[in-house]
Amino acid sequence: LQGQPLPGVWLQLVREGAGVVATAQTDFQGRYRFADVPANPAGGRYLVRVAAPAAGYRQAGSLGLPALFRVMPGQVTYQHLVVVPR
Repeated sequence: LQGQPLPGVWLQLVREGAGVVATAQTDFQGRYRFADVPANPAGGRYLVRVAAPAAGYRQAGSLGLPALFRVMPGQVTYQHLVVVPR
């Protein structure tokens, strides 16, 4: 599956200072969408992390921690995650 999308991976949207605010599962194309994210009028810094990687995989990245990114109300942001074999 190297370079291929992974379906069925559970993800968490984490807002800095608030913890997990939404969860989503990747579809057959490896895509995901967090719906009904609680509004934060001031925007906020978030990270997307793998909550339950597919069997035999782990999230890749600097020390396994993805970088925080800023999102403002009404903004759409794309975040690509990479998982690698254990």
